[in-house]
Amino acid sequence: MDVQKDDFSKSVTVVVHTYNHEDFIGKCIESILDQDYLDNIKILVIDDCSTDNTLRICNGFKEKFPEHLTIAALPYNQLSAGLFVGLDHLRSIKSKYVAWCDGDDYWEDTEKITKQVAILDKNSEIGIVHTDYKLMKITSERTEIRERTDPEIQASEKFTTGFDLVKGNRIKHSTAMILRESIDFDFVGLARGIYAGDWLICVSASRKHKIHFMKDKTTVARITDKGVWNGSSDARNNDQKTRIRWHCATYLEESDLRERFRRKVIIDWIRDKISRSILYRPVRPVMQLVRRNR
Repeated sequence: MDVQKDDFSKSVTVVVHTYNHEDFIGKCIESILDQDYLDNIKILVIDDCSTDNTLRICNGFKEKFPEHLTIAALPYNQLSAGLFVGLDHLRSIKSKYVAWCDGDDYWEDTEKITKQVAILDKNSEIGIVHTDYKLMKITSERTEIRERTDPEIQASEKFTTGFDLVKGNRIKHSTAMILRESIDFDFVGLARGIYAGDWLICVSASRKHKIHFMKDKTTVARITDKGVWNGSSDARNNDQKTRIRWHCATYLEESDLRERFRRKVIIDWIRDKISRSILYRPVRPVMQLVRRNR
């Protein structure tokens, strides 16, 4: 994924993580190739050992657009092994910016990359630019696309620093563009058993840079019961949140951000112990009612 020095200031690598996305990957790659910024884009497809026709479809695009596509076909499924998928390939990225589009999502704004590069070029304090998006919910009965609500959009607008990432991650991976030099892949690579790795990447990039939200609806994110996050139970996803916070509290360099994660870990641990206490059970319904009405 080397980029010529003359092109570095404009260079973007778009990372496509994919696994068994034969029904979706074509639309994903086509939407990247449709970008008006294509001359400065390299696409890195990381296939996590798909067992369907995903890799064959990707190789078909590689044959047609060899100057734009690189295919990294992993020899075994790294996600199930608890590893950060394709880390060695991510480390090799040399472009100025990195964007993501998961293999089951796609972009519908052909100027997405152009707009995000313009924002990052103008403001050196910003390291992450993400956008609004639509949700495509797919069930066996029907496919439904909806726009996000005003409260959801307003919450994203208020999401401006790494401290906001302590509570959760409101940055949709397939909408994000990040300054490559801001990502610490050593910190990210230490993660084990974490499938929400995009959260860690955003934490890494937010250590010294701010987060900017664009209201433009650039992306369609599919929601299926086979998705890594949407296909998991609430209990499993909550466990992921705990793992991520522990990882940040442990492996971030000494900083106010690390201390904020440590404080969150301690508070959550205390709350968990209290909620499991026999003494707490009689007042639990009252406390739940209070939380709902805040």
